[in-house]
Amino acid sequence: MRLSIPELTLIYELMHDVKYAYRTMSKYDQRKDNAKEINKRASKIMEKIEKKVLMVEDKDGKK
Repeated sequence: MRLSIPELTLIYELMHDVKYAYRTMSKYDQRKDNAKEINKRASKIMEKIEKKVLMVEDKDGKK
């Protein structure tokens, strides 16, 4: 599936919000396995989006 840059940006922003919500949780809630997994998954998604956007910028000759 191919996503446009605006779609990737929206997903990136949503994952950023997920990570922010994790950081504002209580320490007790942060220690829960489910919360840790969600935070890790959001980080991985953000990394993949960053790589895709950089690849698109490289192809377009932008930086």
